[in-house]
Amino acid sequence: AFAPPAAHRGRAPPLPSSLSQLRAAGGMVVSSPTPDEAADMGARDWPQQVRKAPGWSESVAEDGAVTRYVLSGTGSVAVKGSSRKIGPGSLVEVTGPAEVEWAVFGGGDGEMIILTPGYEEAGLLVGVAAALVVLCAGLVVSS
Repeated sequence: AFAPPAAHRGRAPPLPSSLSQLRAAGGMVVSSPTPDEAADMGARDWPQQVRKAPGWSESVAEDGAVTRYVLSGTGSVAVKGSSRKIGPGSLVEVTGPAEVEWAVFGGGDGEMIILTPGYEEAGLLVGVAAALVVLCAGLVVSS
């Protein structure tokens, strides 16, 4: 079961002086791009996921990286004991290896809409595509 990180109580340790140092060591970068910068990254076209309170966790492989853009909702994200508050407009980049703990604020009704550059639930996408093919075939056969 997911438990929101306890790191909310204190301040996050300072980030390394260089983004490349952070990425080489595996870690997290949280930024707040302007709407124009987010659009330039293609964020408007990224698929969205609705995440409910209390939160979720995910693993990032040693050679992996994940990028998440918060469209709505508030919460926090923690990697290796460092926790940051996030909200609409936050861009979270995590390089592996890492265990990422996400907390959604707002109690039982809280939710966060996250945009991600790749559709990570590939099994669900394949299932939806297969169902669409079957539906179209059924329509063609019945007409």
